[in-house]
Amino acid sequence: MAAGTAWFKVPGAIRFVLNGALEGWATGKDLILSIIGAIGVDGALYRSMEFDGPGVATLSMDERFTVANMAIEAGAKNGIFAVDERTRAWAVAVSPRSFKEYAADPDAEYERTIAIDLASVEPQVAFPHLPSNARPAAEAGETPIDQVVIGSCTNGRIEDLRAAAFLLKGRSVAPGVRCIVIPATQRVYQQAVREGLVEAFIEAGAVVSTPTCGPCLGGHMGILAAGERAVATTNRNFVGRMGHPGSEVYLASPAAAAACAVTGRIVDPGKIAAAPPRGYFETSAKA
Repeated sequence: MAAGTAWFKVPGAIRFVLNGALEGWATGKDLILSIIGAIGVDGALYRSMEFDGPGVATLSMDERFTVANMAIEAGAKNGIFAVDERTRAWAVAVSPRSFKEYAADPDAEYERTIAIDLASVEPQVAFPHLPSNARPAAEAGETPIDQVVIGSCTNGRIEDLRAAAFLLKGRSVAPGVRCIVIPATQRVYQQAVREGLVEAFIEAGAVVSTPTCGPCLGGHMGILAAGERAVATTNRNFVGRMGHPGSEVYLASPAAAAACAVTGRIVDPGKIAAAPPRGYFETSAKA
């Protein structure tokens, strides 16, 4: 700091080639959980995780943000997506500033190349106490829960809230379960209000908070007591992450988390409702 310089090691790179498209209730959160489950929390240690391939075009920007957000949970220094027309359209929409595009060199060297068929990705749940302890939600054994947290920097975007509202609207949070919804930003919060999502959450029996990290890091607004279990759309589920060291945190997508809130146990969201067409939550609420 005194010299005005910093030391950085240039990371190696792992390439993830995405093919096909996600199906059913599978989302970007399920994609990254399945990747971390496959390579481990140190599988990309001090590496760059680079995502490309034809399947990238099928992922919404919100899903790409979720995947990039959780690259660090595999030990990576960063998560990078190839630029495409959807990226450019998003950049123009959110900022008047000009931007510069970067792309991998044609002869770029990778330590590993991993091909992923997106159609094979199922809704995931990461069991305590590591994000890598992931398994299909359908194989979770319907573990009973005490709390659900939908939101955070990982999954508090408007598409996430639309998906959760879709499953909660017309239903009720299970007795004895606390369901907390936390929009990622004030802009997302305002949009959720305009689209009627907040009303759907409240009518279902959920609590809606202003944007905050809150329970994600054990700060406030949903701290777990000894022996309690929570399903959360956050990024980490280490021991004591959300409260008492004797509590448990299970990571899942907003859709899966909402389904768990309704049933009071860990379930695949397909148990609650059939998934709408791909891209349904990207352009409008429709909740």
